[in-house]
Amino acid sequence: MPTPRLTLHQVRAATETAVAKLLDGAGDVVDPDKRIDALSALVKAGITKAFPAVPAAVLTYLGGTSAAMLEEKLGGVVRVQNFKDAVGELATWIVSSVEAFASGDAAAESAAVSGKAVELFKEMLSDSAKAILAQSGDKDFAVDIQNIILAFAGRVLLRKADIRFERGHRYGLIGQNGTGKTTLLNRLAAKDITGFPTELRTFYIRHEVLCDDGVVVKDFLKLHAPSEKGMKDFEDVLEYVELPMEHRTAEVRAAAAALTSGPDFNHPPSAHLHTPPTLPFPPHLLGTTT
Repeated sequence: MPTPRLTLHQVRAATETAVAKLLDGAGDVVDPDKRIDALSALVKAGITKAFPAVPAAVLTYLGGTSAAMLEEKLGGVVRVQNFKDAVGELATWIVSSVEAFASGDAAAESAAVSGKAVELFKEMLSDSAKAILAQSGDKDFAVDIQNIILAFAGRVLLRKADIRFERGHRYGLIGQNGTGKTTLLNRLAAKDITGFPTELRTFYIRHEVLCDDGVVVKDFLKLHAPSEKGMKDFEDVLEYVELPMEHRTAEVRAAAAALTSGPDFNHPPSAHLHTPPTLPFPPHLLGTTT
């Protein structure tokens, strides 16, 4: 059966619908051209006032390149440190172009122009970006991914979502069945989210233990540990995690069932994120040294 031909009106309507959905998923939208024009004008005005001898061509060049530099540095993920760094980086760039025409302190004047440009950028952020910046303060985030879309099997699970994990904190994931909790944990564990810091080590602790029948706990550790590790190392690990003595020589499946049967151990799957200096388990298990 031939595919029906769409009219121009139907194509236009479908295109407008698709664009609307994309914009809705993208969050608050700021016109980058408008921001670049405003930044360029501010930088040119500031340089003209501070360094009257700078030629018009240099002013135009500095205005455009400074605005583009800030857009590239600050136009993506909103991070407090990026805004702090941008002031110095832009000031260095301005100094390199105007010092030949300066009669006074080029560094101080350039820093003043740079600071005003960064403040203007902040003022022109979207409302959601301003909120993120205001809430960040001096917090140290191990993971800071903003405005993501997470989909699975053709279904959008998260839209316009921010994932921000501050170092030294624990977070719980709460939601109804089918809303994507396990999918999100899997994606975090696999670092399969754009912007996820690759230097972090991730550990995904699941409900079930993937193990054949008849394998005892120590043999299971031996299967998954570095080849140079021996029984003494495994004993140290089991002592470190305070595994009851009666479970240390038991089959893995039996020990797992016993440990998860009580109310204090019936936890859902969890993901652990660690930077290299922080080990969630002793070195014996990871094959590393502190």
